[in-house]
Amino acid sequence: MKKILSVFILVLMISICSTVNAAGGSATINGNNSVTVGSNIIFTVNVSGCGNASSVAVNVSFGSNFEFVSAEWLKGGMINNPYDVNTGKGALGGLSSTDINGNLYRLTLKAKNANANTQAVKVGIIAKNGGNEIFNNVVSKSVKINCSTHSYGAWTKVNATNHK
Repeated sequence: MKKILSVFILVLMISICSTVNAAGGSATINGNNSVTVGSNIIFTVNVSGCGNASSVAVNVSFGSNFEFVSAEWLKGGMINNPYDVNTGKGALGGLSSTDINGNLYRLTLKAKNANANTQAVKVGIIAKNGGNEIFNNVVSKSVKINCSTHSYGAWTKVNATNHK
């Protein structure tokens, strides 16, 4: 009985691993590595190696030093919700083409505050074909938010050590 149970568990583990590997594919997020306070930065999510999908969802996260500007799907579908500000999620369904490979999603953020540390922008992508999950990947980009540049006009000498 122990041998039969061991074989059953082994077969189950192999089938689970095969299902995970069948999903395959990868994703990347492209965009600048730095931005100046007050400026917008655009990120494009690219998918490769994904099978045919009937729907796609994203889960976007970024720190408080960024502000949401816009998001858009770069593929077409009947259900098109690029981003919900309250949940940080978006969905695309009823795809006009089941091939989601290539540039899939564009996110635009505005840098609000400079920070000495890099800030992470993450996008999770889940694609399904019917009820079957065929793709699940999270991509991240580290971005440095720099101070805005200063320009100074003419100055006036107040005294020997102070200028205005």
